Amino acid sequence: MKINKKIRMIILSTALVFGSVLLTACQDNQKTTNDKDQTQTSENQTNAEETIDTSSQNTKDEEKKDQTEKNKKPMSDVKKIDKKNNKNTKNVKQAKIVYYTFDINTEKLTENTKQVDEVSVGNIVKAMVEKKMLQAGTEVKTAKVTEINGVKTLVVDMNDKFVNFDQGATSESLTLRCFANSLVKTFKVEQVKLSVDGQNYSGGHIALKDGEYLKYK
Repeated sequence: MKINKKIRMIILSTALVFGSVLLTACQDNQKTTNDKDQTQTSENQTNAEETIDTSSQNTKDEEKKDQTEKNKKPMSDVKKIDKKNNKNTKNVKQAKIVYYTFDINTEKLTENTKQVDEVSVGNIVKAMVEKKMLQAGTEVKTAKVTEINGVKTLVVDMNDKFVNFDQGATSESLTLRCFANSLVKTFKVEQVKLSVDGQNYSGGHIALKDGEYLKYK
């Protein structure tokens, strides 16, 4: 009976030790599992944060890209028109011509200026026709600036309407002076070689000879 009692005590002690070991093992296993869960949770949170950061960065990149695309977009039609109009306005700059008129009573010449689209002998002639200094229908056939014997000269050939045989000597002289002064002042030349239909000018009272030029008076 004593032996059996000892055996039971040994078995009981062994069972207690084994139970204690088993319980400790279970607790360690549970702790390990919890640690793994916490680690996994932490990793998931980190990944989530990285995903959020990446998403945020991608959003910013997309916004920058959109802004860049907007900047690259062609200008609106209104801006195009405005730019075109500005360009056209610059191209149509006003030029200025000088032309002369006379008063037959005082025989004095008056200098006038006019804004035109371009500086040309034709525009000077038009201005003088408007002021009745030249006959209607007077036109320029050819005109060029050149040098004759080292002198800057405007060589101009007019049509037959330039000659007005109804003028008196004084009116004819004043007309030639106005015409010559207008060309000299506008084109900054020293003299004018005038011809009508390819021939030296010859009016009712005045005729120009070969080598004779009109100058500013």
